[in-house]
Amino acid sequence: MTAAILLVGAGVCLGMALLTLASAVEAGLGWRPRAILALPAPVRRFLAGAAATAVIAGIAGPATADEAYPGWAPAVPAAVPVEQPSTPVELHAESTAPAPHVHVVQRGESLWRITAKLLGPDASDSAIAAAWPTIYEANRGVIGSNPGLILPGQTLVIPQEVAA
Repeated sequence: MTAAILLVGAGVCLGMALLTLASAVEAGLGWRPRAILALPAPVRRFLAGAAATAVIAGIAGPATADEAYPGWAPAVPAAVPVEQPSTPVELHAESTAPAPHVHVVQRGESLWRITAKLLGPDASDSAIAAAWPTIYEANRGVIGSNPGLILPGQTLVIPQEVAA
């Protein structure tokens, strides 16, 4: 599949280069190139269709978590020793805040898929579309500015309204 897309892309680039060269020759020298540089209408239509297909194929695929590329992962700071308090700390058995729900991103997941799994099989597309931005906003610091790029191993905090 990848080879086919690369082949179509190379053909589109070659056709665009020939058309650009033909336009430059016509504008610079004032003469129209012969049939060697001018492409017949069926070839031009094929190249336009191939370009549209390549663009749509690139857009249509969902953004999913994939392996992190070496060098792209954020630097993890070295562990800093923490001083233990000299007096015992009292832990309160009762807590009013519920424990946060977390989700560790697996390869192939997207915020949409994670949200759909959390909401259950009866969730409508509109309910998922309304809920996934809530997860993104709660994890913007982990995910970054592109909600379509989540990486395996990232730990996401799931807001209470989505986790319920």
